[in-house]
Amino acid sequence: VAAACSTAAVLVAASAGSSGRPERGVARALSSRRPGGFSLWSAVSGDGDARRARALGSADSSGSPGNGTSPAVVASSSAGSTRAPPGMGKKALLSCATCAASFKKKASTQTVQNRAFCSVACAAAAPTAMASAYGDVPPAFGGGGAAYASSYSGGSSGSDSDTRRRHGDDGPRDKSRRKRKKSKKRRNDVESSHRRRPVESDPACVKILTELDDATTILSSPGEDLDNALRACVSSDMLAVDLEGVSLSRVGAVTLLQVAVKKSVFLFDAQALGTADLFERAVSVEEQNSARSPSSADTADDTVDDTAKKPKMKTLKSVLEDARVTKLMFDCRVDSDSLFHQHGVFLRGVFDVQLADVAARRRKNLAVPLLSGMPKCAARHLAGASGATKQSLAALDADPNDNSVTRAGGGSEAEAVTRVTEHLKSKVKALYAPDKGGDAQLWALRPISEDARRYAALDVWLLLRIHQAMTEDQALDEAWRARVVAASAQRETEYRALAEPVLQFRDPERAVAPDL
Repeated sequence: VAAACSTAAVLVAASAGSSGRPERGVARALSSRRPGGFSLWSAVSGDGDARRARALGSADSSGSPGNGTSPAVVASSSAGSTRAPPGMGKKALLSCATCAASFKKKASTQTVQNRAFCSVACAAAAPTAMASAYGDVPPAFGGGGAAYASSYSGGSSGSDSDTRRRHGDDGPRDKSRRKRKKSKKRRNDVESSHRRRPVESDPACVKILTELDDATTILSSPGEDLDNALRACVSSDMLAVDLEGVSLSRVGAVTLLQVAVKKSVFLFDAQALGTADLFERAVSVEEQNSARSPSSADTADDTVDDTAKKPKMKTLKSVLEDARVTKLMFDCRVDSDSLFHQHGVFLRGVFDVQLADVAARRRKNLAVPLLSGMPKCAARHLAGASGATKQSLAALDADPNDNSVTRAGGGSEAEAVTRVTEHLKSKVKALYAPDKGGDAQLWALRPISEDARRYAALDVWLLLRIHQAMTEDQALDEAWRARVVAASAQRETEYRALAEPVLQFRDPERAVAPDL
């Protein structure tokens, strides 16, 4: 071990001597890491010099007995430590790479390639590059000084790409990376500017709100308008249905019934109309029936199909109880319980869109532990997610094999729908949800406020859009659709079969997703 240390000391000493800077390189690095002024370089170089002197037969050695170290070597070893050990709470002093002066690090300290300079003049007088981080290396290391130096300079002085960037010489890969970063920043700036703009002043969101307002009709008294609205509802084979009320449940009053048919949204004032005018009011509906009538005696064995339009009386209750008519709902448990115990409506034929969202994700082999609320379902299936919602959905729904059909021109409109949904949901829920400090009597106040009217109409308006988008994207096959229908039928009777009432579920996103 002693022989190996002596050989290494001779080589390093030769390196320091050839560079003309004995205080730089390994000597300074090693000496600065030993507290109390002890220098491993001093001990090794001193012992090596003594051995070399004895080998050359030098008679002038004046080292002390048992030590073999000359005063000159001791002096040089004591000068090898250029950085004093710091005291408690004090920073270590830096050594200038040009004049070797010790100084404290400041904000104005010049640093080039991990070399510190005490002044601007020293930094300007320093060479532009070093052979290595440890000083000039002689050819004795590894058979060639240049190869050995380059292996160290790459690790501590920066890579070639860093050097090119400092001198403005970028490679094609660097230019392509910077271009992508600029494009991403530009897109993020545009999205941020749109998100910062209030919903009421964003043209895309205003367009959605205007379309929603034009499609909405409030009905609070018997008359021709009520008959026309009921006729449109009972004539359709698919309805979007939702309820609002004061602490909605079997014991909480139903104050508003929302029904969407194609492009029309009807808000029925349940507390003003009552059960008789809302659910039991009959309207005439023309139906096409195929009848078989006998012909003349000559053609007694033949039959003729006679298609005739016969009027038939229907009520909204009969349609809600007809399993052949699809009712799109979002978590129908509380609504079904309320309709049954307050208005005697036995709800059937529900297709729960919340369960359809779970099935669509599980069909992609995604883990779905929790149910999603209306805003996330709209963002997921209308392809309009943005901001924190977009990041959340990306984490939950990362599917590299997603081959969904992209609707042309649907990006900006869908994003506006998502923004309007998030805005109205957060704003109105804060007004009526008790867990958010709101007043549950909001849905009993008349006239209904503009935000509450839009909130109520948006629910059923979105149900039609989400169902249409899932159909276009083929989100469910026949097997998964059958599972959703079966699970929806279980939800129809889940709450109304209980002995105790269940209050309106305030946060559906925290509910556990059922097995389908």
